[in-house]
Amino acid sequence: MISQLADFVSLIYPRTCTVCSGSLTKSEEYVCLGCLLALPTRKAAQQQAYLLSKFAHLPKVRGAYAYLDYLKAGSSQKLIHALKYQGKKDLGQWLGRECGKLLERLELGCDLIVPVPLHPTRLRNRGYNQSDVLANGISEILAIPLSTDSVKRVHQTSTQTKKSK
Repeated sequence: MISQLADFVSLIYPRTCTVCSGSLTKSEEYVCLGCLLALPTRKAAQQQAYLLSKFAHLPKVRGAYAYLDYLKAGSSQKLIHALKYQGKKDLGQWLGRECGKLLERLELGCDLIVPVPLHPTRLRNRGYNQSDVLANGISEILAIPLSTDSVKRVHQTSTQTKKSK
């Protein structure tokens, strides 16, 4: 009965891919298989070297990883915008789990996951911290504890969306 009700609801409100807006199958979540396979992910060794070079001036940074390359007007931008500006927290949890699956293959030697906090004003406006949501998904897959109170944002900075590299 529940399955039939879900099928009926999907006729009125079809589940669509966040990236291409195509229909999702029952086994797909948020992103269709074609778009999932086409996501601009980095190979672990490639991203490790590139990202570590960005932190070369910080001697305590021993590892840096990214799940996706952010390409303007690309699939990663659509996913991040849906998470940040369309209130799709569940998409963020899914993205975190997908990232966790990729990180699972690496020996991180990580004790704690600490998401970047939002200023309280921005948190009130947005309703949630997308970093918390992503980190929660990663923590779920890697079984590494999550701490949302280890770091506190005390200054409200301007949005990075209008800044250059």
